[in-house]
Amino acid sequence: YEPFMFWWEILDTWRKLILTGFVLFIPETKSFLRIFTALLVCLAYFVLMLVLKPFKRDALLVILFQLSLACIFIGALTIKAYSDVAEAVGDDQAKEIFGVSSTLTFVLFMSIFNLAVLLFLVIVVFINFLYARPASVLRLVGTNHLPNISLPK
Repeated sequence: YEPFMFWWEILDTWRKLILTGFVLFIPETKSFLRIFTALLVCLAYFVLMLVLKPFKRDALLVILFQLSLACIFIGALTIKAYSDVAEAVGDDQAKEIFGVSSTLTFVLFMSIFNLAVLLFLVIVVFINFLYARPASVLRLVGTNHLPNISLPK
């Protein structure tokens, strides 16, 4: 992290706690509110990360993971909304409103999107590995030779 962002890890830990634990305090009967709260926390963290830029190096991987997480929550909201509408007014009306015949379409779209993000991340890591600079080597200023350093026995 950047030195002025020493507190970012604490914020990240709170985000994880909220997403994995605190949303469970919302009653299960209000599952739409649970997902919506998780989405808002995810988007707030995402915006803070883009504005404050807490990482020393390029945070492309973190940004893509956050984007993927936000898309998962949006997909979960869509699936929940489709299920609620289908239950309330019937499948035919839900098909007409959402333009798809079942929630499987949303699941397939989310799966394909997340696999594409994962593939992109693997490609980025591989390219970074290929073009990584070798580690710097200490050299003596006067002779430009490697120092003769030995450990005592």
